[in-house]
Parts: sequence; structure tokens; C-alpha cells
Amino acid sequence: MKILIVDDEPVLRRMVRLTLDGEHQVTEAADGDAALAALTASGPYDVILLDQKMPGKSGVDVLVEVKRLAPATRVIMLTAHASLDLATEALSRGASHFLSKPMTPALLRAAVAAAGPHPPAVAAPGHSGHTITLNGFAVDAGLRTRVERDGTAVHTFTVSQVVGGWSKEIDVLVTSKAFRNSGRPDLPVGGRLAGLIARRALASHLWRDGMLPEAGTLRLGDIGPSDVAEALREDTA
Repeated sequence: MKILIVDDEPVLRRMVRLTLDGEHQVTEAADGDAALAALTASGPYDVILLDQKMPGKSGVDVLVEVKRLAPATRVIMLTAHASLDLATEALSRGASHFLSKPMTPALLRAAVAAAGPHPPAVAAPGHSGHTITLNGFAVDAGLRTRVERDGTAVHTFTVSQVVGGWSKEIDVLVTSKAFRNSGRPDLPVGGRLAGLIARRALASHLWRDGMLPEAGTLRLGDIGPSDVAEALREDTA
């Protein structure tokens, strides 16, 4: 594949290049302007590995331009300043994956392989149907929801891992009193917004801990106003 590495750190660019060289045609750019110039002069690229924080244009700004100029190019965002909010923004703007630096060579190779040349079909970003992909994990849009006798909702998701190539079903439990402090106690625990909140909580766990929840279950006992606000933004984006 034809790959462009965009990062202002020469050491990081060298590490990525050494990891991918030999299997792929690799080019480097030190900032956003150089990346866009390379895309115009030599593009399109199959995959762009794009740092988020650089002098000049931010990674998200460059991402928007890349998707405008070359919509089929897959963009993997890289950052040492990781947060789930930043990852969600990048994914909503068209990034195919989001990796926290430093990443292992195995994870980098797997993310690049998953990005192209024939990546799995994913719904348009911005709506709740898209897959959340970060740090080697992918969380689907949700398989099913059921409400137990005690009023607890069980939202089931498929989590995949690009390095091992496995996938497992994970349950996120939303208790009957979860919305009591959310400002929206009327929201049903088995409803659409609760499902979006459950998926975000699962993604946050994977981002923070780097592993599946113990026994394949994550329990949410208290949902705050900010959780509801994030779900509403995702649902209406």
C-alpha cells in the first residue's frame, strides 16, 4: 500500500517507517501543510498516519482537508494527548482508527492492515450506526437490548480486536435508577440514548484500561448530565 506518515517528531516518523517499510511504499511529511502538498503532488494514498498535535494545522484540520481531497483515503489518527472526546471527534470526521502514542509495532501493522485496501464496510460517520475504532479495538453500533425483571437494561455490543483478530460480545448493564442524577430521569434505560451512553462507556473502558471488562460485563450505576449531553450530540450529529 501507499502510505503517508505525518508527524512533526522525526523519531516517531522513523519508528513508523521502519515498522512498515518493506511491506509498503512509505512517504513522510513533517506537518499538515507538507502532508497536503504531498497529497496534491503524489496522491492519492491508501492510508495516511496522521498526528493530532503538530505546529500549524492540527491533525483534525488536516483530516478534514484529506477527506475533501481524497475521500477514499483511510486516515489513522495518532496522538500522545489521548482522550475519548478527541478520538470521537476524529472518528466522526472520517478517521478510520485512532491510536494513542506510543503504539506497539504489532498494533500499528494491524491497524494499517485493517484500514486497507479493502476495509470492512462502515456506516457514514457522525450517526450512531458507525463503529467506534480506537487503540486496536472496534465497538459496533449495538447488537440487541433487553430489560430484565428488576428493570436493568442489558445492551449487548460486539467488540473486535485487530491484533488478535477475535471478536466477543460484551454486555453493558444500565441499572433501573441510572438516570436519577442525569437531569433526565424520564429516559428509559433500554432506550436509544441509553444504548449510546452504554457504548460510549464501553469505549471509554477499552480506551482507559486497554482490555475487556471483567467477565464480559460492564455495569453503569449512575449517569450524569454530561453523559446525556454527549449521547444527544452523537444522536443528532
